[in-house]
Order: sequence, then C-alpha cells, then structure tokens
Amino acid sequence: MPNPVSPAVTTSTLRKALARASEAHLAGPVERIFPHLLRHACATHRYEAGMSLWEVQKLLGHDWTTTTVRYILSAQSDPEMASRRSSARAAQRLRVDTGGLS
Repeated sequence: MPNPVSPAVTTSTLRKALARASEAHLAGPVERIFPHLLRHACATHRYEAGMSLWEVQKLLGHDWTTTTVRYILSAQSDPEMASRRSSARAAQRLRVDTGGLS
C-alpha cells in the first residue's frame, strides 16, 4: 500500500529551493543562501530579539558559549561582551554557592 504521507524534504530539495530563492531575491553582499547560513540568521535574530546568549546556546545545541558567539552576527550588540559578562556572573554565583565572596 502506498504511503499517504509526503516524504520529508530532502537536503538536496532544500538546497535547490534556497538556490532558486537566492537568485530571485538576493541583491546584496550575500549572494547565496545555504542551510547553515539560516542557522546563523536564526541565532542572530533570536539574540537581537532578547534571547540570552545562554538560551541561544541551548537552542543551537552548542557545548561552548564561544561557539555560539561566532554564530551571532549582530550589528545591534556585542555578543563577545555579553559572553564575558555571562561568564563573570557565573563565576560570581559559583563563589557564592561555595560560601566564598571574594
């Protein structure tokens, strides 16, 4: 019996659709859209919309904040500084949790 559900979009189909969309709609410095570029765009837009660096890191499944910082291509803010502030806050919480306040 044939499967009544359409198959999932394949990688090849997605890449071809993005290539057609690129040709039809892009006129700026970006000439082609690739799936991975969409991942970077998602990270940037979520960060600029107010999602914390840690939340973006979890969304993307990164183990390291430094990897996430490279994904965020933001003209609105400085993700590296946000990463440093986040690390400083984490270090402060660790000192409080272990009973030391230095």
